[in-house]
Amino acid sequence: MNVQEDAGSLRVLRVKWVKWREKSMQERTREMGVLSGLKPKRVFEIFEELTRIPRGSYNEKAVSDYIAGYGRVRGLKVIQDSLYNVIIIREADTGRENEPAVILQGHIDMVNEKTPDSTHDFTKDPLDIYIDGDHIRARGTTLGGDDGIAVAYMLAILDEKDIALPRLEMVFTVSEEVGMEGAAGIDVSPLQGRQLINVDSEEEGILLAGCAGGMRARIAFPLTRIEEKGSEKAAEKAAETEDAVEAERDFYKNAEIYKLRITGLLGGHSGSEIDKQRINADHTLARILLQLIGQGFDIRLVSVSGGGKDNAIPFEAEAILYAAKADKAPITEKLSKIEQEIRNEYRNT
Repeated sequence: MNVQEDAGSLRVLRVKWVKWREKSMQERTREMGVLSGLKPKRVFEIFEELTRIPRGSYNEKAVSDYIAGYGRVRGLKVIQDSLYNVIIIREADTGRENEPAVILQGHIDMVNEKTPDSTHDFTKDPLDIYIDGDHIRARGTTLGGDDGIAVAYMLAILDEKDIALPRLEMVFTVSEEVGMEGAAGIDVSPLQGRQLINVDSEEEGILLAGCAGGMRARIAFPLTRIEEKGSEKAAEKAAETEDAVEAERDFYKNAEIYKLRITGLLGGHSGSEIDKQRINADHTLARILLQLIGQGFDIRLVSVSGGGKDNAIPFEAEAILYAAKADKAPITEKLSKIEQEIRNEYRNT
């Protein structure tokens, strides 16, 4: 390098230094890496990169492309679907080819919340992160640690060279925070693993062997409906023969309407407290009705209701029904026995 070339290089360096010096302390710190001193080093490097990518629910394309690109530049098998879910597969290392594959799963979206005075734009602005004692925080906004730290760990593991690993199947899903839509829509047929580790728990250092799931079901039964009791029209609808019509007339002539109600149960959260074996009012009501029918009592349901929320254990339920007046005493006696049976069964809960 001659003197002129060297002088030119120095001028370029001086210009760059001036521009860098004029930047704010926050900008300079970000370029150096706010989390550069934390370990595992690679994990927090990736996490910091993620904080620069807007990734609220339904705005996951950029972070999905980042994750897919991370796998592709390493020559790994990458599957990115139209929802922006990503699967990255790292084949087993030598000596571990015959071991079962392991699936790691985390979601790539985050909850976008900010303080009233924040001007942050979640559609385009990077998060302004900083270290506060033992915590990483973002100024004026949510951090996205749920579940960005999972994504960071999973991507860092793909670079592991010191430990021989089995086949790893990394599953990155979208829109978890708004209903697990990515998990519901992803095609898992490329996966060979039968063991999945979900990296989205609440407490560091705690492994859960299982968890509660959620399901909504709409069930329709073919019912024969009848009108007001004692109605000849109702009887004719419920039966096709004269004998049956007479039987229906006689039943309602000698029946009364009752309310069977279950109250006073503890209830609780259907996820965090499902392991406490608390009584479910809906199940218990169905159990009682089935026992009454099984004992030969002729009861006619008017309505059944119980529970109010998808994620809560029902603590009360009720059924309105018709039963013969003559059966009132024996039904009451039977209900008393069932109650004692259930109380004894759940005495420790």
